[in-house]
Amino acid sequence: MGSSLHLLGLLFSVAGLVLLIFANIGTTFTNSFLPNVYFAEATYGTISIRFGPYNACILDKGISQCTKPTPVQHFDYSTFGINGVVDTSALDQLAKAYQFIVLIIPTTILAFGAMLGWLMIRENRSGNRLPILGAFASLFGMICGTATLALVIVCYQLVFKTLQTKVSIVYHWGPSLYLLGVGSCGCLLVSFILYIFACLRHKKHDDYTYFQKDEYNAYADTGYAGQHHHHY
Repeated sequence: MGSSLHLLGLLFSVAGLVLLIFANIGTTFTNSFLPNVYFAEATYGTISIRFGPYNACILDKGISQCTKPTPVQHFDYSTFGINGVVDTSALDQLAKAYQFIVLIIPTTILAFGAMLGWLMIRENRSGNRLPILGAFASLFGMICGTATLALVIVCYQLVFKTLQTKVSIVYHWGPSLYLLGVGSCGCLLVSFILYIFACLRHKKHDDYTYFQKDEYNAYADTGYAGQHHHHY
């Protein structure tokens, strides 16, 4: 059961990490499928803008051009041909809040830590130290991911709704938003729960590799373990 629990935890942590990596690298390289992986897309006339965590790609009549990736990107209202928008100060505050979307980076790092914890537990476990560290990595990764998800939804939605008071734009959410949600709020949550189960179910005789435990169980099932004990 312990080995199955750890394989399940490893599976979910790896899945979460892979999803978060794709959410990170979306809209970064124009010569690949990555411009199709974005947080949100806004369309104004023939122009569509796809926003990723670090840059944006502008599509106009089938031609795609992406801005230079930077951890702190900002909204460029001039792209929509807007000279002035309602309540500029509020939009400026949103632009500052938007910069915290960079939390997607520690979310991904913590997901890697959660995966590493499951790998290390399967190799060698001593007490509950590794499961506790893995649980913290999963929990804080989930918190950072949830905060990033909320910031993306709130910041984009409020800005787009404000822009709609000036121009006719249509927006919708992209694949990266769902990758972020499933990877952090889903996979890391399951990883956290499984780490807690691993802590609660731990017994002192489990303080060795689960591969060794499986080998010992197979050895014991043959009856040789009892004969060996009787010999002594």
